[in-house]
Amino acid sequence: MSQPPQNGWGQQPPSGDPYGQSSANGGYGAQGQSPHGFGAPGTGPSSANGDYGQGGAFAPSFGDGGGQGFTPQGGAPKKSYKVPILICAGCALLALLLIVVGGGIFLFARSGGEPTGGGETTTTEGGEDPTDEPTDEPTDEPSDEPSDEPTDEPSDEPTDEPSEEPAGDGSGTEDDPYALGQEFTIDDGEGGTLDVTIGEIDWDATEVVMDASSGNTEVSENQTYILVPVTVTYHGEDTAEPILLLTLDYRSEAGGTYTDEGALTPQSVIYTDTLYDGDSATWDYGIIVPSAEIESGHFTVGALFDFGGEESWVSAT
Repeated sequence: MSQPPQNGWGQQPPSGDPYGQSSANGGYGAQGQSPHGFGAPGTGPSSANGDYGQGGAFAPSFGDGGGQGFTPQGGAPKKSYKVPILICAGCALLALLLIVVGGGIFLFARSGGEPTGGGETTTTEGGEDPTDEPTDEPTDEPSDEPSDEPTDEPSDEPTDEPSEEPAGDGSGTEDDPYALGQEFTIDDGEGGTLDVTIGEIDWDATEVVMDASSGNTEVSENQTYILVPVTVTYHGEDTAEPILLLTLDYRSEAGGTYTDEGALTPQSVIYTDTLYDGDSATWDYGIIVPSAEIESGHFTVGALFDFGGEESWVSAT
């Protein structure tokens, strides 16, 4: 059976010889002539690096010139980018250097001008301070203080004290307290007034207070209860609760201050009724006092809700 003519890898096309010709380096040896007059098939000359005439690093290429060209299998060589990168880095470094140098020159020039301004401000401030302080202080202090103090103090004190003393038994101050049994009036802090009178004091009322309630605080050996009777008359448009009207403290000459701690007495404030305009009520305060400090000192009385008012002083004897 005859075969059509064909070219193997790396083999030149058949020549015009009608009988064909095998390659001298054919991979399969000479085949003789075909009985039909065609050249025997065969392969082209093999390469030293392959069995079929193809190098290990090259692939066949088919061109238009009748011959066969070769192209490297790895493709065209890559371009190098190192040079452009180095150029850009150099330009950036140069620009940064120019900015640093320029900024340094600007700061140096600016700092060089500041000392002149700072010197001027210090000299002006230093010049003003000495002139102001000596002129103001000596002129104001001696002129004002001596003129005011001697004129005000002597004129007020002698005129006020003698005028208040003849008004009654006392004025309600610590130096001139009200007397026991003397009625005095205070503001209740809510628009009304209270007429207050403190009666005679029971300086040894421990037994009476403890008989009124066993829940009262017991006194020690050196203490005693005192009973302070108070009579109050309310004047105002509203009503008044006696338990919320007064504060009362006992101040001994020894310096102690003692107050009612809610002891129940035979005539306790919790038993009194609501007061209307013109109503009066009397109750007792039970106060624990050291036995050595009784029958001396003063009582201070104030309105519970008159936070800005002054307390009234009442003599304890």
